[in-house]
Amino acid sequence: MATTGTALETRRLTPADAPDLAALAARLGSSETSVQWVRFLSRPDAVGIAAVVDGAIVGYAAGEVRGGFGLPAPAAWIEAFGIDLSWRGHGVGRTLLGDLLGSFRTAGAAHVYTVVPVHDRSLVPFFRQAGLRDEPLACLGCDL
Repeated sequence: MATTGTALETRRLTPADAPDLAALAARLGSSETSVQWVRFLSRPDAVGIAAVVDGAIVGYAAGEVRGGFGLPAPAAWIEAFGIDLSWRGHGVGRTLLGDLLGSFRTAGAAHVYTVVPVHDRSLVPFFRQAGLRDEPLACLGCDL
């Protein structure tokens, strides 16, 4: 449970954080596994930030910077974002997003994208409040 006066720190995620990330993701209803986190965080363009309180990861933000889409500069993609339920509403998400966007800028990204379920009642409003807007792109997919 969040307590007043507890110091929030952020740091880069490493593959060694994979078990804690998978456990937090599972508590949030997501399905990322330790193996998936290790693979992601081992990629050369991966950027991952942990929110840590008293040595425990209470939130994560991760993505990567890559070229494509005919853009004149590399673009960043937020691929994973989660905050422990007891830490929501304490500025953890804003802190993580700020650090992640700063890392993306440093890596040369000129724009950031993410894909969020349309009816997500927490992430959609959070990202919109942070300045992300609908893009002129369509998310398309099919089962293989």
